[in-house]
Amino acid sequence: MLLYAGETLLQQDLVGSGLAIAYPLDGEPPCAGRLLGAEEDARAARRGYWSQGDNWIAGARPEDFA
Repeated sequence: MLLYAGETLLQQDLVGSGLAIAYPLDGEPPCAGRLLGAEEDARAARRGYWSQGDNWIAGARPEDFA
């Protein structure tokens, strides 16, 4: 499910702020590229989760994010 507020894709906004992780399920949804790009930008800028670097997620499993 994609959520929009006007023209803003909310999932992309959350991922780009570092407050969510891009984790496509069931193949590659149409917005996967946008979400993965937003996560890359958040990582590079060390926003949100990424403020501590990339290592915090090393031991995470998919079910940790369900």
